[in-house]
Amino acid sequence: MLLRSNARLKAEKAADTARIQELEVHTEALKATIAEAGTKANRLRGELAERDDVISDGYTAMQARLLCARMSAVAPTAALS
Repeated sequence: MLLRSNARLKAEKAADTARIQELEVHTEALKATIAEAGTKANRLRGELAERDDVISDGYTAMQARLLCARMSAVAPTAALS
């Protein structure tokens, strides 16, 4: 009876060891995937910041042109008064 219990425990230990090794491989693969995703997220954040800067510059330029156009449209009538 002890021999059967011992053999069963050894088999369970071998199965557990194999499962642990599988999980370690899976964990390493997930770590690599997470690292790649982090790198991609950082790159996309940088691109987004650049786009925000370009959009902001364009908006500021449009506002300045609009203000100049309004000022030039108002200036001649103010001079006539």
